[in-house]
Amino acid sequence: MSHRLAVIILTCTVALTAAACGSDQQTSTSDTVTSAGSSTTAPPTTVRPSTTAPLATTTSTASAPTTVAAPAGSAWSPVDRQTVDPKVFPPCCADTWHGAASPPLAPEGEQLVDGDYAVTMHWPDDLSQPLQLEVTRFEQCELLPEFACESQQEPYQADQLGVDVSASRLLSVPLDDTVGVVMVGWDPTVVDGDALVVEQATGTELAALANEVDGAYDVVFASRFLAGEDPDAIVTDVVANPTGGFVPTTWMETLVFVPTTGPPIMLQGIFPVVNDTGASEPDANWVPLREPGRGADHMWIKSIQVVDGQITLHVYAGYVP
Repeated sequence: MSHRLAVIILTCTVALTAAACGSDQQTSTSDTVTSAGSSTTAPPTTVRPSTTAPLATTTSTASAPTTVAAPAGSAWSPVDRQTVDPKVFPPCCADTWHGAASPPLAPEGEQLVDGDYAVTMHWPDDLSQPLQLEVTRFEQCELLPEFACESQQEPYQADQLGVDVSASRLLSVPLDDTVGVVMVGWDPTVVDGDALVVEQATGTELAALANEVDGAYDVVFASRFLAGEDPDAIVTDVVANPTGGFVPTTWMETLVFVPTTGPPIMLQGIFPVVNDTGASEPDANWVPLREPGRGADHMWIKSIQVVDGQITLHVYAGYVP
């Protein structure tokens, strides 16, 4: 058993105070962009763009994605989840991405061709600064190397996609009204049934939401940790005594941040483990080392969509089993 697996098991059973439970491909939010298979964990609030690889020369034909128009206006508004691009929802439970493959990557500095793209990012310390995205392509699983798609149930269907990491480019995206946002959150009041909340806004509202959850996290969690409190005790106390916008869900011992406006944000891995070596054999003397993270790290951007040249960020802040 690796240290990573041990941490995942601990997370699923003890108040979710370690790393989020789920597959590495779909839940890692603090890995730098490196060669495929890397498990090195970077500080959660730094941006370290990787060197752009040469552009791929062979790709599958991409069909037009099914989507709603990029949002306009300046307020969060509900969206029918049946109408949004399926790549708004990251793969779950050893599944793959679904939909149309990405177009070929346009050279850096040129506008991306309309379509969907996979991205890797870290929130900047200063949210008035643009997001720095590492952009890669979605490609049909049948055209990717072995193990590139998490689901190994071949033969793959044409709409089953993985991420082609053989080529990438950087993209700077301002968090302002020129950028659309479709975000998935989690309704903590739902007892049975679908608790996912889908809303749309612009980059301006997304930056405000990220600032709000960052500030609340600092007050409720980071400040107490830095004052010497045990991280498990902090989480247990907040679950029992909701404060600062953080409330427990109705069906499991987890916490959701309910903002002033915008989708509620589920927090998994409230105090991230920073010393996971990824070793294949466990070390009996190894003890997980946790540090405060930040609230915005629970708002994952795994994909974007380009329609008529306008970028829409796909933000996920729901539950990952």
